Amino acid sequence: MGWLSDVSFAIRDVGDRVAEAAAVVGVPAGPGFTLDRGEAQEMLKQINALTVELAKIQNEANALSRITPPARDQVTSGYHGNLTRRQDGQPAAFAYGAGHVQVELDYLDELAKRLEDALGIVRSNEANAQETVQGAGQSSGGYA
Repeated sequence: MGWLSDVSFAIRDVGDRVAEAAAVVGVPAGPGFTLDRGEAQEMLKQINALTVELAKIQNEANALSRITPPARDQVTSGYHGNLTRRQDGQPAAFAYGAGHVQVELDYLDELAKRLEDALGIVRSNEANAQETVQGAGQSSGGYA
């Protein structure tokens, strides 16, 4: 889960004092945020836009980590290894860059999930899983 594991979000509707009070009371103790619904939706929109941009950057970084050297001499190969992968197979500059972008994507994905949970948004794969679980309890007339 990472460092976001104890961060919570509470969503309150603007102008609804009862919902606002309930949202603040419903926030578990510890670090967290209380946002208006509009703020949370805008934040989710920005996260989604950043995710698209970072995915493009990651694709470019992955492509750079797979480039081949223009020549096979020792100096060129050594320099190339410092950019892509070293001779011992360890990642180098471009591969590390792609890895760091993946960490950012993972963080944004977790942040988006937490905001979606607070907003009551269900992702399609979660909805499909919920339907499967609900349907599992129904008898199909077969043997159990």
